[in-house]
Amino acid sequence: MVASPLLKVKVVEKPQMLEINPGIWDGLTPNLAKKYYPGDWKRFVKDPYSYRVPRAESYHDLSSKSSYQISHLYMLKKQLARR
Repeated sequence: MVASPLLKVKVVEKPQMLEINPGIWDGLTPNLAKKYYPGDWKRFVKDPYSYRVPRAESYHDLSSKSSYQISHLYMLKKQLARR
């Protein structure tokens, strides 16, 4: 936890929210991903929201993960408001 002195709140960093998991494309530029994994690249370009690169998260997965975290924060806010 990191304290925010200006807002007087505690900031909790969620490691799972730092970035999308790129799977086998980790460390590759888009051009290299296209070169080394042309089949995956074509499927990704056709449906970037739903296509999941091997060992990666899709944008749909990221959206679901984000929605869960936002819902959790909303629930916490409601609980704190009751105090």
